[in-house]
This record gives sequence, C-alpha cells and structure tokens, in this order.
Amino acid sequence: MSRRILLPVGDRVRDPETLFSLIESLILPDDRITIFHVVTAPETTPLDKDDLSCLIEERENLLKDVCEALLAKGLKVDKKVGIARNVAEAIVSEAEEGNYDLILMLKRSRKGFIDRMFRRSISSRVACLTKKPVITVLVDEI
Repeated sequence: MSRRILLPVGDRVRDPETLFSLIESLILPDDRITIFHVVTAPETTPLDKDDLSCLIEERENLLKDVCEALLAKGLKVDKKVGIARNVAEAIVSEAEEGNYDLILMLKRSRKGFIDRMFRRSISSRVACLTKKPVITVLVDEI
C-alpha cells in the first residue's frame, strides 16, 4: 500500500544525499513524497503569486535539484511551493487539502536556552495543529 508523504523543507536544503539518508529508513518503496516549501510573505505584502514570482521561481529551482537527486535514488517525488504568512498553518493546510497520509518534519536542534524556552518550533506547532500523523527527525544540517 502506498502512502502520500508531505516533507516540508526550509530554504537551507542543499544536500540531497543527506536528505535521502535521513528519510530512507522511514519510507516504503511505493510511497510518494511531496517536497513542500513555504515562501513566507510579510504582513504588508499581498499573498499574490505575481508579486512573489521571482522568489517562488528561485525556491522551485532549489527544489528541482533536490527532487532530481531523489528521483535518481528511485524515490517517487513531487515538489510544491506555497505562499503563506504562517509556515506551520500552511503545512497543515497542505497536508489536509492534499490528503496526505503522513507529515515528515525535519527539525534542527536549537542551541540557545532562550530559544528553547520561548519559541516553539514549526514542527511542534504542526503536530499540535493537525490530526495527521507527524514524524519529526532531528537533524544538524541538511
């Protein structure tokens, strides 16, 4: 049975080999993975694709390279770029509207005490906002 997996990534994803090694033990041969990036629009900017087209194109090109490398490894991969003001809400919305079976989050560890005390991570907000299963993988750098 194949699953649809949503894999949100930030703009720091540069190494498809590391990404593959992080997710390969969590996926099955028939799984379809959608690599999803959210372009964050400031409050004063309309959520209009035309206004953010250069940034969207840049992010799509970044995801294209990652997708091609994962496709070469035999994975079934799609890419998608969304626009939102809140990244966690955009991920949950995409997961529910896209009828995904699982959300696979990559979480960087926070270094500072203040960060850990006062800021919730995107992955923890996604886990609180959705009814979909969420798997969080702790990473240093991708």
